[in-house]
Parts: sequence; C-alpha cells; structure tokens
Amino acid sequence: MPDRDLKLNSLPRQSKQSPRLVLEEHSHCEVPAGCGGVVLRWLNPNQGIPLQVWLYAAGKPEFFLDGIKPASGRPLIPWGQHVWGITISEINPEYAVFSFAAFYGGKETHIKSTGASTYPVSILSAADGSWKYSLTEPDNADWATLSFDDSSWEPTIPREINPAALEKTSRDAYRIRKLQELDAMPLGISQTGSKVWLRRVFDLKPEGTST
Repeated sequence: MPDRDLKLNSLPRQSKQSPRLVLEEHSHCEVPAGCGGVVLRWLNPNQGIPLQVWLYAAGKPEFFLDGIKPASGRPLIPWGQHVWGITISEINPEYAVFSFAAFYGGKETHIKSTGASTYPVSILSAADGSWKYSLTEPDNADWATLSFDDSSWEPTIPREINPAALEKTSRDAYRIRKLQELDAMPLGISQTGSKVWLRRVFDLKPEGTST
C-alpha cells in the first residue's frame, strides 16, 4: 500500500485543531463504533448546532422539526427560528401527555467537544405558554411550520405523570427520570380528547439563549 494512503487514513490526521470548528468525540456504546470505540465529527458552529432531543410521550408520538421528521435524535439545526411539532395519539388527558428537552453542551455526558467555543443551549417543556396544542386535526402539514397561525391553539398546562409510567418495569421510566434531571416539566391539556397536536416556536441564537 502506498505510503500516502497510510498517512491519509491514520488517526493523527484527526488530531488537528481549528479555531473555527468544533471537534466532537462520541465515546458511548450507542455510537456506530460500539463499546470501547470512538466517533469523531467536525462541526462548523457558524452553521448551527446539533441539539440532543429527549421526548416522553404518553401515547403514540410523531415528531417533527419545521414540518419534517428528523433523521436522528440529534439533528443539526441552523441558527434562527424553528418549530418543534409533535402529534400524540391514544392519550389520557387526565395525566401529562408529554415532556421534552432539547439541549447542547453541559448535559451531554457521552460527548466531548474541543475547538471553537459554543454556548450551551437548552429548550425545555415548561408552563410558560410556549407549547400550544389543538385537538382538531389541522387541514395540512403547515401546522408544524413557521407560516402557520397558532393563535387559536390552547397553551399546555402542568400535569402529573401517570403513575403507571413510573414503574420500574415501564419502558418510559428511564426516559422520564432523564427528563426530570434536565428540569423538563410534564405538560398536558385542559380538554378531553384522544389525539393531540403540539407545537413550539423557538429562536436558536449563537449566544446560547433561545426564546
């Protein structure tokens, strides 16, 4: 094999540094490298950041970002305004229907970052009126985009988690505990229905704040 090929594919090639880029080191069993392996990824913070998304849904959910289903639970999101969209069917309106967290930096225990500085970002479910819902199916997919007028939608309200979901044998128990650690509030609805449409507009800013 030519010496040039050996240098091109050698690990030291990944040891370079850049004042403009962020180098992420993923070293958890969930990455493609497997347990004991590592995956390296360069990111340009001028283009946006990847937000780690955690969602508890008390029913069957579908999740959207700007009207499109993300390809992963850590989508790369450009700076600017966006919309989270969630549909959940088979809900029990007496209890919380969801809890949500999207974050970058600080809370990501399985990811190490070096290089250019990027402020931490955290977007949580909270009883501040930012999450709105409707029990009526929208006419088209625009409901999960910025162009949609949600002025007629109702704000979500704080609700208790269904005790059955907190049992140790429940598939949701670990996810709920993780969201509690992230200070995400369980939210529900004030009306009766079996399926809900949820949306939340947010503004992703380079200085680390979001509204």
